Amino acid sequence: MLRIEELTTNDFKSTTGTNKVGALNLITGPNGAGKSAMTLAAMFACTGSTPDGKRLDTAYEYAGPNGCSVGLRFSDRKGFTRTLRADHRDGKLSQDITIDGRLDQLGLKAAEAAIEAMVGRMPEMWNVNEFLGLSPEAKRKYLLRLFAATSTDAAVDPGSLLARIVAEYLRESRDGGEAVAVSI
Repeated sequence: MLRIEELTTNDFKSTTGTNKVGALNLITGPNGAGKSAMTLAAMFACTGSTPDGKRLDTAYEYAGPNGCSVGLRFSDRKGFTRTLRADHRDGKLSQDITIDGRLDQLGLKAAEAAIEAMVGRMPEMWNVNEFLGLSPEAKRKYLLRLFAATSTDAAVDPGSLLARIVAEYLRESRDGGEAVAVSI
């Protein structure tokens, strides 16, 4: 069964680092510590989308001044990284995807098809503002139902994909410090 082992961010919503992902994950921290950034980073890596849509200019709002990258590595040691770049000379934005450390020569559509083969078809991005208005338990139930209901590939365990990254942090929070990811 395919399992995410690492989530790596570079200047995505001001977060940079590698987080180990286990069978059960709890992400805690105060407001503004980066909990949502980890969740959104995983969705961006898999879909190229942000809560504002799939256009590069809306994704760039989540990136640092020179762009960002987000990568996932799986239990089979394969992985991919989605990179968004800004060329300040001409104001153009571009994105590319590296799969298993190699830039996909077939183009973005073929790379996205390869990602879908790895992680399954992901749901459309939900309305984050509406989602944030729910109680913590309602958020958790919504996400567990959403990810369980959208997985049609028997080889993909929704509990080992984004649902476990997203849903478990909703159970608790702690005061002070940065966001903390705990994997079991």
